[in-house]
Amino acid sequence: GGDTDLLQKNFNIVNLQRNKLYNHLESKNTKNIVVGYSSNFTKQQIQDFDYVFDYLNNVFGIVNPDYHFVTGVLGKDIDSCDIKIRSKKLSNLIAAETLVLYSQPNNMSANKPVITFNNNVSTNDSLIRYLLLHEMMHILFGSSDMEQLEDDTYSLYNYQNLLDIASYTHSLETKESAPSWYEGPFVTEEVKNSFVTFMPKDLSTLIALYGDSSKEENRIKYIKLLNETYDKCNYLFGELKYYENNFNIPTM
Repeated sequence: GGDTDLLQKNFNIVNLQRNKLYNHLESKNTKNIVVGYSSNFTKQQIQDFDYVFDYLNNVFGIVNPDYHFVTGVLGKDIDSCDIKIRSKKLSNLIAAETLVLYSQPNNMSANKPVITFNNNVSTNDSLIRYLLLHEMMHILFGSSDMEQLEDDTYSLYNYQNLLDIASYTHSLETKESAPSWYEGPFVTEEVKNSFVTFMPKDLSTLIALYGDSSKEENRIKYIKLLNETYDKCNYLFGELKYYENNFNIPTM
């Protein structure tokens, strides 16, 4: 259910110019991947960033446990971390951007990526979480933004899709806050304030890159995760086009 349109098109020069699925962010041999925040973020922004990496750790705990992120405000030590997240003034047309340099000679492995948030653009908590997950997709998949997938499916790589999903999340109702006529979906206040998710196709692509479906026990876990993600998105956001028309998520 993944999509090669989400992936980097660069060729691996040590692989005789043959393109292949490639893990752009290499694991640290089961050690932690250190994510450093610059000190000019607010406590709430840092909390939202941590929610994103909690989600990524939960996903990778199933897909590939060799990947685990640890976060913190590193101050002067920020340049020593594996991924740096900073805040500075950018063009008003940009909410966030990612700079990824690729290690030679294979030309595909991300080397100390830097994510920059525009401190001149106002964002709510839901939007900042999805923006960070979008920027992490650049690091994990190695590819650039796209306006739309060819089959019109939902992906966080598409900014309009991202804005839609962030808006849906921001507008979720709790049973305490919902008007009397509202019939759902409902979430708890804790979920509303922390929720973030890949779209199903994004997750399928991540599994194809970083998972190992050759093992039956892994395949069972991946299928369960995909179905849970699809059901959750369908419940919270409605019947959007999560996969192309002729694709059905496998069931066990």
